[in-house]
Amino acid sequence: MNSSLFSSYYESVISKVDWTEALLIFVLGIGTVFAILVVLWAILAAMKVVFSKSESETKSAPIAQPKASAPVKAEKKMSTPKSVATAPPESEDELVAIFTAAISAAADSTTLRVKSYKKL
Repeated sequence: MNSSLFSSYYESVISKVDWTEALLIFVLGIGTVFAILVVLWAILAAMKVVFSKSESETKSAPIAQPKASAPVKAEKKMSTPKSVATAPPESEDELVAIFTAAISAAADSTTLRVKSYKKL
């Protein structure tokens, strides 16, 4: 293949292009894309309003916060335990309470309700 054949072809094509028309097509194409994006955004916003739960349905009883106790005086000699033995939870309710407390502490949330869990 001769490279001069290709270069002469592209030069002839570029010289025939109307750049104002090309710019107009480009702007119309980009404008169409953004207009469709705005329409999709509006549809999603409307779906959020229609399908969101009302405030009364999402409210649950707030978790009671423990009252602050008097500060404990530190002893001069602090000993750390070598090992901590943990007993398995005795009931399912106790296990749910442990999960709820752990998730609430990690999320810094005051209202939390665990609906279900699965053992792995």
